[in-house]
Amino acid sequence: MAQFPALPLWTDAYLADTGHLTTLEHGAYLMLLMSMWRAGGELPNDDRKLARFAKLTTPQWQRIKDTIMEFMTVSSDGLTVSQGRLGDELQYVRDHSKKQAKNSRQRWGNRTAPPGPVGQHPNHPSDGSEPNSMETLNMADAMGMPNASQTDAPTPTPNIVDTNVSTLSVPEGSEIEKPARKRIVYPDDFDAAWQAYPTTPNMSKAEALPEWKKLAPDDRAVVLPSIASYRAFLKANPTHPAIHFCRYLSKRRFEGFAEATAPAETEKTWLTRLGWARGKRQWPVHQWGPIPGHPGCRAPAELLRPGDGEGWQEARAA
Repeated sequence: MAQFPALPLWTDAYLADTGHLTTLEHGAYLMLLMSMWRAGGELPNDDRKLARFAKLTTPQWQRIKDTIMEFMTVSSDGLTVSQGRLGDELQYVRDHSKKQAKNSRQRWGNRTAPPGPVGQHPNHPSDGSEPNSMETLNMADAMGMPNASQTDAPTPTPNIVDTNVSTLSVPEGSEIEKPARKRIVYPDDFDAAWQAYPTTPNMSKAEALPEWKKLAPDDRAVVLPSIASYRAFLKANPTHPAIHFCRYLSKRRFEGFAEATAPAETEKTWLTRLGWARGKRQWPVHQWGPIPGHPGCRAPAELLRPGDGEGWQEARAA
């Protein structure tokens, strides 16, 4: 049996992200997720092996590869593929398992079962009588037998109803604590690009950050302006799903959309925008870049007034 036999599946998020897939693509994607979970979060980036994991022939895999790989991330060395949300959940389960094992060791210590006659089970008296249930329970507790404490199970089991990381909790009154997660601090320019991008629940913000850091400063400055053109492309092609933000960066898709023709941003244009924003106290980051007062703001400094941007809300893209 695999180390972690239960794979959490968030049906709402899955259906929202995969509504465009065919039945064949659904099956292949789920098989890859399950294989990846059992393999520890990664699979080899080899078409023949991926086809076998997906239970497809190599020609079948080649036909659907581009669609399925939109959900995946290729490692920097190109040797493996992974999936952001699955990797996050697998790490949580690992941390939870280590925490449970540590608590179990602290609870039971190094106590072992007392020696008895050869062939005699500790719960079965040698006189042939039925063991007393209370005696059995006490002996199991003293020996640290695994069935004495079901809360020490190292992995979540399929009958757990709520496996969402944000709501997973231990029994009331238990001293077991959830493993603490390190808080990630995102750069302002990255956060602005993430907010403007057409993200889905399947996308991992933390997974995209390393790809962002690989870009040169000049490239990062191009990403946010390019997103407006990419949104326009998606609107004109509604059957085309948004690619993972991680892939948008790693494959440098932003370059093509940044080259799309855009109206010149003249002084008159910015005066009109600033006048609208001052009245509405809103700023469409996905079109005009960061709010005044924030890093990367494109509005000319000489046109800004004291207090511009303070308390302004981000006008989200449609």
